[in-house]
Amino acid sequence: MVPHPAPPPLRPYEGRQFSYARPEDPWLQRVIIRAAERLTGSRQLQKIYDYLHRNNPDPYSIWGETLERLHIQMDYDERQLEKVPKTGPVIFIANHPFGLVDGAMFLHLATRVRPDFFLLINEVLAHEPVLEGHLLPVDFRPGPAAKATNLATRQKTRARLQAGEALVIFPSGGVATAFRWSGPVEEWPWRTFICPQIHSTQCTVVPIFFHGQNSWLFHLVSKINMNLRLGLLIHEALNKRGQTIQAVIGDPIPYAEMAPYKNRQALIGFLQARTMALGQPSGEGK
Repeated sequence: MVPHPAPPPLRPYEGRQFSYARPEDPWLQRVIIRAAERLTGSRQLQKIYDYLHRNNPDPYSIWGETLERLHIQMDYDERQLEKVPKTGPVIFIANHPFGLVDGAMFLHLATRVRPDFFLLINEVLAHEPVLEGHLLPVDFRPGPAAKATNLATRQKTRARLQAGEALVIFPSGGVATAFRWSGPVEEWPWRTFICPQIHSTQCTVVPIFFHGQNSWLFHLVSKINMNLRLGLLIHEALNKRGQTIQAVIGDPIPYAEMAPYKNRQALIGFLQARTMALGQPSGEGK
């Protein structure tokens, strides 16, 4: 695998709290999220978070260490990972079944071959010192401040891809959900954010499929209260302990295969279909 550069020195660890609640959120929203987190095991995850940060983490090894502390194993084909271009613009895309766990798995895979990675992530999680220089925030709140943040992120994404870096992104922007009471778990609609980036940089796209889904409780709560849903993401990380999760890495998709799709919806539909096909028993989509 590609050797990793030395990470920049970290700011002193200050006992930061791992939570999806933001200080600027309405007080009731903060209370709901933090209560759900505490009731479903946030202290256990906080201990892991504290341990990692007190042991000189870096942006590359922290993902494997996180999975190790959670006792989660990954099953994937190393030969597929070796096909990823080591230089030049690349976008890694994946389905998003879990939340924290698939995020750690996704970055563990990507950083093994592309230390020049950067990640688009929910603004609430975009201030992690270990990942300084590797995160670009996406703000899902309404208002001009969020629009300004997202415009800046779009511009920086294009510049970094043009410089030959590798973007890691969940195109759905949200954890897969059972939208109907008795229906299957489905991806949120994939956003077209990466489509103009693909055409302007003529990059390669690497699709990855993660097998599995969150608990019935997560999907039940998703229909009742989205703040409670957010609070349950920590529980959904902890309930994967002891599991082996399969990740299927597809063949890199060269720009020539994507160039005919000038329409954004057509292009993102093509990429989603290629990604989801990796989850089929036949292994279609490799």
